[in-house]
Amino acid sequence: MVTVTDVKQYHFCKAIPWINYVVGYREPRTFSMEEGGKVSHEVAVKALGLKEPIRYEVCLSYNGLYGCVDVLSGDKDFVVVEDKAYKRRDFSHFRYQLLAYAYLVRKRLGRVERAVLFMGGKKALEVEPTEEHYSYIEGVVRKIEGVINSDRPPPVNREKCDFCQYRRVCPVSVYS
Repeated sequence: MVTVTDVKQYHFCKAIPWINYVVGYREPRTFSMEEGGKVSHEVAVKALGLKEPIRYEVCLSYNGLYGCVDVLSGDKDFVVVEDKAYKRRDFSHFRYQLLAYAYLVRKRLGRVERAVLFMGGKKALEVEPTEEHYSYIEGVVRKIEGVINSDRPPPVNREKCDFCQYRRVCPVSVYS
């Protein structure tokens, strides 16, 4: 089963899911991962003015995709929140993580009114997910399944190799 983290990593570099599943290597826990585990989602809930009921760490699966939403607000129309401890300059891959969570909520629970990326104590991105977004996520899940079932790694975006935790084990990075 593909995880929402795989979707995020695929958008950073298509080789990362292949390395995780085929090579069996997992990124060591970083400082930001450790700190992220300590984040109180209450700050996001208050800052965003979310409505009850509020649920935390809601785990869902659908059609080969699995993930746990940090914060879920509402009972019919939902607000999905991905809460990151630190702000980053480039967070485009988190957009796809957010859309993947919205996809799971839509398919399992109901309409997603909005999806919010909360980083470093502030709203960084807000999206009103559409059916086009959901179709895109379904396509990405199929592509990731193809990648992890292949004997060969996909091409990489070599510009990102300098910042990648996988560069030492990646067979197609500029460091290989």
